[in-house]
Amino acid sequence: MGLGFLLGAYAIFASKFEWALPTYVSGLLMVFSGALFPVTKLPAPFSTIGDVLPFTEFIRASRVILLDGTVGPYFYYLGLSFVGGIILLVLGLLAFKYAEQRARRLGVLDRKVV
Repeated sequence: MGLGFLLGAYAIFASKFEWALPTYVSGLLMVFSGALFPVTKLPAPFSTIGDVLPFTEFIRASRVILLDGTVGPYFYYLGLSFVGGIILLVLGLLAFKYAEQRARRLGVLDRKVV
């Protein structure tokens, strides 16, 4: 949901490429979350970005439970994913609120429409 709010905040002001945004985001998430290959294979600054994403922790949790069958690391990765998701949700809500207020001030959004 947090990523959705961040994308919604961007979409308020986007005048070009908003139709391609879901494709770009899904492609970047597949690379940075470890869905295609391990995050450790990425170069140093990009692997750090991948390690911070809650999606990466969720994929790690899924791999641990499906491939190893151990429950201990599963809950650890799932907890990290939950905490990261909460942080992303708060950031997304703040960004959306700011974008909406700014759009109203600039006249991009009409007060009667929304």
